[in-house]
Amino acid sequence: MIGDGAPAGRSYHYLYRTMSSTFNQLLEYDKSFGKHNLNVLGGHESYTYKYNYMVGARAGIIVDGITELPNFATVLNVSSREDNYGIESYFARASYDFDKKYVLNASIRRDGNSKFYKDVRWATFWSLGAAYNIEKEDFLKNINWLSMLKLRASYGVVGNEDLGDLGYYPYQGLYELARNNNAEPGFTQASIANYQLTWETAKNFDVGIDFSVLRNRVSGSVEFFNRATDGLIFSVPLALANGGTTSGEFEVNRNIGSLYNRGVELQLTGEVVRTQDFRYAVTLNLTSFKNKITKMPESQPLIQTGTKAYSVGHSIYDFYMREFHGIDSETGLAMYKTNTLTTNAKIVGADTLTRVISEANYRYTGFSSIPKFYGSMNHNLSYKGISLSFVLTFQVGGKVYDNAYRQLMHGGTYGTALHKDAFKRWQKAGDVTDVPRFDNGDVANLTGESTRFLTDASFLQLNNITLSYTLPVSWLSGIGAKSASLYFAGENLALFSTRRGMNVTGSFNGTVDNTYNFNRVLSIGARLGF
Repeated sequence: MIGDGAPAGRSYHYLYRTMSSTFNQLLEYDKSFGKHNLNVLGGHESYTYKYNYMVGARAGIIVDGITELPNFATVLNVSSREDNYGIESYFARASYDFDKKYVLNASIRRDGNSKFYKDVRWATFWSLGAAYNIEKEDFLKNINWLSMLKLRASYGVVGNEDLGDLGYYPYQGLYELARNNNAEPGFTQASIANYQLTWETAKNFDVGIDFSVLRNRVSGSVEFFNRATDGLIFSVPLALANGGTTSGEFEVNRNIGSLYNRGVELQLTGEVVRTQDFRYAVTLNLTSFKNKITKMPESQPLIQTGTKAYSVGHSIYDFYMREFHGIDSETGLAMYKTNTLTTNAKIVGADTLTRVISEANYRYTGFSSIPKFYGSMNHNLSYKGISLSFVLTFQVGGKVYDNAYRQLMHGGTYGTALHKDAFKRWQKAGDVTDVPRFDNGDVANLTGESTRFLTDASFLQLNNITLSYTLPVSWLSGIGAKSASLYFAGENLALFSTRRGMNVTGSFNGTVDNTYNFNRVLSIGARLGF
């Protein structure tokens, strides 16, 4: 036996089982009379989810070659868990149009969610929308270059039940079992119940214009959206008078927060070249938005989480961390901004700086992970039987905290890898650099979490490319085929970012880690149609 199971041997057995079911019953009515068109839909939906987990572990192998649990003498661990979750929904939708010119639609639904207490788990959500196909007006019918012009708007209220780390029982008071004292069984409280916890609700408004001109050579849409979310769920520490502790381990989930996302989306498609043999079309998508918190709990106006903090007037994507000022050219030490003048600090200009990172205060840095804009480009070219298409995605602006890079700038631990920027380190008095001296005894101060490791989050990615050739039909008569083509395709081919190897696309919140990138896939093949 080798490894941590030596010399007695260990065996672990795991069981994971997920079962889910969805049942829908729909009733639809469709009627046209004259220029009026009406469609009504009503239905019911139920969803259930069940997850089972079990683990068994034993040590002390009896007979070599058998890994089943009875072949081990000592029980190490036996545990199991079951999660249950369900949603019940009743809904209706109606749409009406007059001569395809004026369009109205409405929807309503009633949802009940097992994540919330039975008295508050049901909520009603609705939406209203309208569209006006302006090009159908008589005064525009003689404008040949205008193919379509539509004005549309909608407003609706939707509920959010995806509560992330809060799990399937956020309103309940939960307990940690197996907190035993030798042979005496015991448990401890893990969370506080809140029977008033209910849905987060988002009020969505959008207005947009869709158009197509020059005989559909150019088409697109421009849309403004405003999505205000109320009842955001926060884990709030319990007050000392109600049984809380100074360390804050007892928290209660409450609906006490609001924010909005507001921005513009643009989509534009153009056939740049359209001849009998050659065509080239490109589609561009752009999005730009702002995010701001408008309400926080009175008892906790600022909540710090990772590299961010939540407070009124700021975005959930604003970086809140210690601020790196630069390297002291005389000592090679990293310097950080602080609000306190200590024996380790000095005043430089208008800033108070310290070389001890624990003395630096957390603050809003003025940087956000939200880019100026992001989007995609889809290119399609064809010449006779040859066609080429490729998709690019991109982001311009924003910051990302590159923790993987930070771990490679640790200061010289033996037997570990370093980034090539180690060559830029401070080495003697007078050196001007943004990399501090390497001191293995002072790693925390030299490479601690700070704005030093914020990097431009802009990127350009080649997502996929496809090249194909369609064989002439005259070539296929001998085999009786109606169509045939050869193709080459590639996925996840290239990513260009500020720092080589940094995958910005894995997370929108401005953090990266050592997660593997998507595999690069190359394929070649043929298609036949008979």
